[in-house]
Amino acid sequence: MIRVLIAEDQAIVRNGLKMIIEQDEEIQVVAEAGNGKEVLSLLERTIVDIVLLDIRMPIMDGMQTTKEIHQQFPHIKILILTTFNDEEYAIQAFQEGANGFLLKTTDSVTLVNSIKSCLIGGMAIHDQVAAKLMPKLLKREPLRQFFESDGCTNKT
Repeated sequence: MIRVLIAEDQAIVRNGLKMIIEQDEEIQVVAEAGNGKEVLSLLERTIVDIVLLDIRMPIMDGMQTTKEIHQQFPHIKILILTTFNDEEYAIQAFQEGANGFLLKTTDSVTLVNSIKSCLIGGMAIHDQVAAKLMPKLLKREPLRQFFESDGCTNKT
């Protein structure tokens, strides 16, 4: 059984997410939180495999929460679910330790599959975010040097 904690400040959204993901017999929502501080408190006393985390929440936002989860509970996977189609948010989320970044427009099948993918070491990223993110990443020098050192560049 996959144990999920949903962190979302809007109760109606939390309830909807719970209904969607619990339709899969392999997934159970074991806790819900309205902010990052609640998440950290719940993780101290609840066995969780993955946190489904909103970016914008009161008290402690999703970015700081991602960083804290990654540091304190490195075995727990983090899947960001947000309305913000912003590549900078995605970059920061992955730098802080997120395993996935999805938009709230994601369909239920993709959400469930992304949860499962993150748990087995995959990285979930919404295609609209990836379309913005990849050109930026490919322009960064360290990435270009990585590909060149592996002989992946096409030198004609």
